[in-house]
Amino acid sequence: MKTMTHIRRRAISQDSSGEPSGGVAFERRVSPFEYDFLKSYIYAVHSGRFENLALGINRCIAHSSLSHRPQKPSVIDVGSGSFALIGDGVLEASVSWKNGLYEVNISKETQYEGQRIHTIYCLGLSPEASSARQLLAYLLQQSVANSFYKNQVLRISYNPMADNSLIVKPVEITGQALSKIILADNVREAVEFMIQTIISYPILRRSSRYLLEGGPGTGKTETMRAIIEACRGFGTFLLVEGSVEMVELFDFAALFEPCVICLDDLDLIFGNRHEVANREHLGEFLTMMDGLSKSNVFVLGTVNEKKYLDQAASRPCRWDFILNTKAPKSPAYVQLVRQRCTNEHITGLFTCQVIESMAAKNVTGAFIVNLVKHLEITHVLFPEKLNEQFVLTIIEQMHEGFYKNSNSNNKPVGFGANEDHMIRRQSCHADNTSG
Repeated sequence: MKTMTHIRRRAISQDSSGEPSGGVAFERRVSPFEYDFLKSYIYAVHSGRFENLALGINRCIAHSSLSHRPQKPSVIDVGSGSFALIGDGVLEASVSWKNGLYEVNISKETQYEGQRIHTIYCLGLSPEASSARQLLAYLLQQSVANSFYKNQVLRISYNPMADNSLIVKPVEITGQALSKIILADNVREAVEFMIQTIISYPILRRSSRYLLEGGPGTGKTETMRAIIEACRGFGTFLLVEGSVEMVELFDFAALFEPCVICLDDLDLIFGNRHEVANREHLGEFLTMMDGLSKSNVFVLGTVNEKKYLDQAASRPCRWDFILNTKAPKSPAYVQLVRQRCTNEHITGLFTCQVIESMAAKNVTGAFIVNLVKHLEITHVLFPEKLNEQFVLTIIEQMHEGFYKNSNSNNKPVGFGANEDHMIRRQSCHADNTSG
């Protein structure tokens, strides 16, 4: 049974007249992540690990459950710096805010059905403490904005047995500068536009959604990494592994401003509506995409061929752009080699005959990157072997391994299958003489 924690929230706040208001008391259900963020934040301010001059945390105690005696908060995570994870089920704090004194309770409860709910409650204790709702909103905003996950790259996976089915793990991702990736001009301009939209989110307050379409090895993942690299420190990136609950994923992403959900190989995650196993996830995804027009959530997806994705998942309004990352033609081969290798002896081996051999085999950019890597290793271990014939032999061996079982139609999978022989020779000669 799916948890409804991320879908439903409740709030109770009444003044003496019985009408909703800021009030002296307010209760709200939150997501498991907000629950953890808020416990960590309050403890960090109380312990002096983080300073907030607007808040005074006079008392901070914990309970392992609602019935147990109070104790000092249990810090179970030392890897999060100032905002360490608190392991106790309940955290209570006396908070001074705007001349008022409040009692804040953050708890996790198990209902009779076995479902766990996460609740925060605020009670005003002094005559000036009449803004319980506003205090909780402020605490939540501060706890998310200063959480350990903010502006990080996070790997998201699924564990249906956990209280919160999303498993979140910070990861280190590095990417090339976008200028070093061989892309068509229109694709590069669109990607640069998305990068600027992410960086400028505090001003624009608008999100965008891009789908990158292209065969294996044509630069989709590399482009995604370049976007992450260019936006480092300006947004939170979620790298989704496998199939996860879409509602929980988008609700988690909505906590951060801005947040970019990265969905690789969408056709493998969702397929189409005729596949019974994926129908539920597809429906959730379409619903989430429909609700993003004013959201802080960006979406960056990849697919090998759009035709394998459900038609409803690739229509306008759900995506701002669908970009074809088809690899460039053979005139760009030498440019790609020179970007990936600074060894003049190796780059000089990419003669016209070598270029023609690769173009005739329809190799991809990823193929060339692998080839350059092999030649660099050979240069260190067996430099005497490096000559034009050696490169041609390696190309034959690598191509046979990668493509010997490919479709007999030999459709282009990379650079310029149908280029005229003389055009390739002329372009190759121009590149080598200018380099």
